[in-house]
Amino acid sequence: MEPTLPKKVVDSTFWAFSLRVSQQALSLARLVILARILAPADFGQFGIALLAFVSVEALTQTGFREALIQKKDKIKHYLDTSWTVQAIRGVIICASLFLLAPVISNFFGDPNVTWLVRAIGLVALLKGISNIETVCLERDLDFKRKFRYQIAGTITELVVGVGVALSYPSSWAIMAGYIGAEIARTIMSYVVCSFRPRPRLDRSQINELFGFGKWVFSQHIIVFALLSGDDIVVGRLVGLYALGLYQMAYFIANLPTTEIGLIIAQIAYPAYSRLQDNKEALRHAVLKTMKVNSTIIFFFCGLLIAGAEPLTSLVFGDKWLGMVPALRLLALFCMGRGLNVAISPVFNAIGKPRLLAIVGLFQLAILAMIIFPMTVEHGIEGAAAAIVIPVGFAFLVMAYLLRQEIGLSIRSVIWATGPPAIGASVMMLAITSFEVPEHPAFAFIRLSVIGIFSYSCVIAIFEALGFGLKKDITDLLGAR
Repeated sequence: MEPTLPKKVVDSTFWAFSLRVSQQALSLARLVILARILAPADFGQFGIALLAFVSVEALTQTGFREALIQKKDKIKHYLDTSWTVQAIRGVIICASLFLLAPVISNFFGDPNVTWLVRAIGLVALLKGISNIETVCLERDLDFKRKFRYQIAGTITELVVGVGVALSYPSSWAIMAGYIGAEIARTIMSYVVCSFRPRPRLDRSQINELFGFGKWVFSQHIIVFALLSGDDIVVGRLVGLYALGLYQMAYFIANLPTTEIGLIIAQIAYPAYSRLQDNKEALRHAVLKTMKVNSTIIFFFCGLLIAGAEPLTSLVFGDKWLGMVPALRLLALFCMGRGLNVAISPVFNAIGKPRLLAIVGLFQLAILAMIIFPMTVEHGIEGAAAAIVIPVGFAFLVMAYLLRQEIGLSIRSVIWATGPPAIGASVMMLAITSFEVPEHPAFAFIRLSVIGIFSYSCVIAIFEALGFGLKKDITDLLGAR
């Protein structure tokens, strides 16, 4: 008998979190080791190559994967055409990066970046030929198999990246790990999926998928500009050393969002899609997702804001302390982003990606107006502060639109996110009230204990007032 949707969601969440924790523990270990061996400028050079890659990737986005996930009917007959388009796109990205590499290196003023940009084009080729049936794993909430092939890439990236760094400490060590990871994922995609794609182009299928995908393409362009535009500005105006600091701070601050919020959102999108015709059930699902997301993410981000300095010194070393002010601001940004990733999949799920694209355009316009002067004036701290304002604006607008589309009340949104926000504020106040000079290791232990205690107390008080977090978790576990 086929599992019910609640059971599928819970099973998917279990596997996504358990495997993702293992995956990111390895990624974090790799990052810490490399940060001790390499200089911030090495990370900045690789960051330019990665920025070039995601730029071309965004400009060639088809939106076919999202269109396939959103479909109610079976999608197997679309896979050959989708895989062929995916492979062609990989070739286009690789060729574009090879030709544009000298221009990109001149723009950022570092000739050493040229061959890094060309090398990262290999990742596009590998992604292009990977098994398209992996989209079915996501659509069917089969995250047990999906993360099996992803973790293979993470292990490879750790082994190759650290191995090369020990013998050749440069940005090429990071690149070697990145390419090795994609080789492993491509191979594993054919191990975990039995489907074998064949070259085929069906014009009617392409037109049908692009009808939905064109709005997803718009979203990807906007999201790229919002999430990578600050990197371009920092790299161009402040330099590669500062870019290395900024990107490391961004990665650390985003850990709660990427490892918790985006996993929940990834599971939520197919789940929301199945509930698109039942608005009451969809409202309940959205509120539960927001509640769980904000409770977890606000705790980690608040802890990061209060403990940024001892954490950086302890884990990465004193040469990275220059990123601390930006790290605190970026953690604040990630609180807002954590809220947005919980509700933004709803628009695609109900077949209205256009609304999400419009919100992104307004968000991008705000960022464009403020990031240049703030970065020139305040460096990486100014760039970090500039991205906080648009993300808050986007959340307010999306909450209003969901009120119009599915009847999600503003009051219920406040009740789902307010207690975690208050808990994070109390936690940060408690931690900063008990600051004493001490070794970074002892400081981090102390603030962690104070943070966990104070945050738990606030959430417990709101639970007694009917917050309902425990009930939601119990219901989900019961569904399993």
